[in-house]
Amino acid sequence: MLSNINPLANEYKHMAQVEREEEQRAREENRNARRISMLLFNSADRRYNLPNCSEIAAVFTTEDGEPPGNRNLRIFSRKSDMQNLLFVSTLHRLCDPLVYPLLFPYGESGYDETLLHEQGHRTECRFKLTQLQFVAYRMAIREGFSLLHVSGKLWQQYLVDQYVRIEGARLAFLRTHQKELRVETYAGLHDYLMRGAKMESVRPGRIVVLPSKVLLAPLEI
Repeated sequence: MLSNINPLANEYKHMAQVEREEEQRAREENRNARRISMLLFNSADRRYNLPNCSEIAAVFTTEDGEPPGNRNLRIFSRKSDMQNLLFVSTLHRLCDPLVYPLLFPYGESGYDETLLHEQGHRTECRFKLTQLQFVAYRMAIREGFSLLHVSGKLWQQYLVDQYVRIEGARLAFLRTHQKELRVETYAGLHDYLMRGAKMESVRPGRIVVLPSKVLLAPLEI
């Protein structure tokens, strides 16, 4: 069905096709086909056990525990081989319809950094639509049928994914725009932390100052 109504469905390979191509290539090269497996254990560390509840959550590992802000989607295009993957940023308008074809069966575009507010709602400082505003618009409940709101756990997965994207992008922006936050005014705090790290023989990390309005910042707490 998707191949008939979704303009993107025929542009990339499905995993079944990738698997068949790998098996065919393995036969031609007289070798074993490469396989991907998920190994689930019942007696290992609890974090590797089989899930014992049905909650949807995001699992990621980063150096400082913050949500990743630079993820890319990898696509097997029908116009390229397995050695030439296409990379799509999470900020690309096609990311959502590619990741969630069942939620956006007609290939509806997702968030794009070039989206603007309507003319009557623009100001000199705020004229671009933020990712949070875009997702909030999609989350709103309106009259009529909404495929998103009846999609169960897939809808929950979409919301968790959007939160990770938004929070990761926010923190990445703050990390790269420290000059605008006038972090030089925190020189005393910086020196104090450096002295403490030296006394404890700890390698200091990079200090990133968060404004008070950021979620989980002191004022927000």
